[in-house]
Amino acid sequence: MASEKENAFESAIFLPERRGGHPRYGLELAEATALLAPGTVYFLSSADLDVEVPGPTVQVERIFKPLRAPSSFRHRILWMISRTLHYTRRDLQLLAWLKKHPSVRVLHFQQLCAPWMQPIVARLAKRRGIALVATVHNLRPHNAKDRPSLRERLQSKSLQHFDRIFVHHGIDLQRASEFLNVSVDRLVIIEHGLFIEECPSPKLEDRRLLLLGTLSPYKGLRELVEATRFIPDWKVDIFGRAVDEEYVAECMALEAPNVAFHVGFVSDDALAEVFGSSTASILPYTRLEAQSGALHLSLGCGRPVVVTPVGGMAEVVKRFGCGVVATGTSPREIADAILELAKPEIFASSLRGVSEAQETLSWKQAALVTFSTYLDLATT
Repeated sequence: MASEKENAFESAIFLPERRGGHPRYGLELAEATALLAPGTVYFLSSADLDVEVPGPTVQVERIFKPLRAPSSFRHRILWMISRTLHYTRRDLQLLAWLKKHPSVRVLHFQQLCAPWMQPIVARLAKRRGIALVATVHNLRPHNAKDRPSLRERLQSKSLQHFDRIFVHHGIDLQRASEFLNVSVDRLVIIEHGLFIEECPSPKLEDRRLLLLGTLSPYKGLRELVEATRFIPDWKVDIFGRAVDEEYVAECMALEAPNVAFHVGFVSDDALAEVFGSSTASILPYTRLEAQSGALHLSLGCGRPVVVTPVGGMAEVVKRFGCGVVATGTSPREIADAILELAKPEIFASSLRGVSEAQETLSWKQAALVTFSTYLDLATT
């Protein structure tokens, strides 16, 4: 068996987003992977990274300039030009960083480069003997139309350059292969770890549901608000940043006295308080070709969940028995699932399922698959 020294190599994770669940996911995985890896794990991030680093093991490199806000531009065309230049410079900076770190053997993209830069980055990285890995968090954009968009076609072309592609447990591999246009043998299933927050235990008698996340049509806000007329004894709190302001305004205008909207970004510091006042988490998505980070945050906060049968959510809930899966995405079906969870025996068994999920869905499990893939690619 090879010694630890012989297995030592450096790897880097590319994730230049500033805040939110995506960089938090990347940092948790990087930290867990670094605890296993005998070599350095670098986390390549934006200079204005606003997510707490979970531990000292990862080498966080805040090397990318912040992206200017759209509101700082007088004309849309100037914003578009600025973004094009920003992403080009950012990806060139990634290449410059790799040149200064010749010991890096694996480059893991938690976010892809700009479409016009990905082939260049991939080609130059391969020349340096660097293996390329990507995590695909969404098989399709959340608000995708029936036909693949230009963005999706460009993503598919970019993914052709990668040696391995991670997709989350709960996503069908054959379906992923078809959507991403890559062979099944290049896909690797990985667990989605839980975002753990210390929260008081939920109480059924409180009858309070929480929907947390970016507020967009695919999240099923309208269906949830309409479902509340069937569950008058339940209160619903909706927290999140409005992606589609017109859609959110329409949902807020619906007559629903037991629904409260709290529009705005929810920081990590506020998560425990937000979840702590809830009985359960509700994810009434109408469309999803992904696993749900909000689902795993809910479980990490000790909340049973009500989900619709879309994306990879239902498989997680059925696997652990940590909540109820609605039979569909209509308001009536969502309400019926909530009433099912309200049965004392179902609620009690769901809490036991949450505890089981917390014991099983650790970042260490995700890191074991990640490092095993790194090691396989770095030594072949």
